[in-house]
Amino acid sequence: MKNLLRFAAAGILAGSSLWVHAFEEQQLYGTWCFYEQEESGNIAPAQVNVTFNTDGTYQWMDTQVQQKGTWRIRENDLVLSETGAHKLVSVSGHRIVMTRDVTMKMRKDSCF
Repeated sequence: MKNLLRFAAAGILAGSSLWVHAFEEQQLYGTWCFYEQEESGNIAPAQVNVTFNTDGTYQWMDTQVQQKGTWRIRENDLVLSETGAHKLVSVSGHRIVMTRDVTMKMRKDSCF
């Protein structure tokens, strides 16, 4: 019985670890405000709307630049056709943290 409980506990821990790092495309659908980036302890505000569409396309819009492309999740990376892969650190219903040279933070909402 003790071994069965240990095995079950190990399975739960392993499963929860996988769940924490397994991001689904559905978690990203909609419009997000990329509001902050951090590099070497320096925090800079940002104001970019990023919309992830259900058809695999995205739109990146700030006050001066508009970019369109395709997106997908590959393991723990958000892959954008126009800028490459971003490592997803955490994703929730209202916040995304990802890295690619800098740490980028987004919240579920429009910046504008």
